[in-house]
Amino acid sequence: MVLIQKLLNITYTPNKQTTNIVYKDKDGQTIKTDKVDGKTDETIPVDPTKDVPAGWKIIPDQKIPETVKVTPDGVPTVVVKIEHKTITVTPETPEGGHFNRQDLSSNGKHHQDSNSYNHSYQARWQQARN
Repeated sequence: MVLIQKLLNITYTPNKQTTNIVYKDKDGQTIKTDKVDGKTDETIPVDPTKDVPAGWKIIPDQKIPETVKVTPDGVPTVVVKIEHKTITVTPETPEGGHFNRQDLSSNGKHHQDSNSYNHSYQARWQQARN
């Protein structure tokens, strides 16, 4: 009997995978989606605070993971609940401190039959009483 041995080299290449950080309003409507890339067996850091849509803020007291693990079965989607940001405008700070148009939430709708946009903005105004 002759015994033959062969050396077998196996090279493991982790698969590239993508997950999403999905920003949703109180009604569950998706406002924005950010893609996050990783490879199988990696732990990906998640920081939804750096890309909150303009005019919105994260609703406090959520359990948002700081990392997600990429597995052979995929990566879980991270859902972040957000609400409209409000700015208080007073006679002393008529511009709301550092108020600018980008701080307002925009609901822009493009008309397909034209090259124009209609925008509506939401702001909370407070009248000072003397």
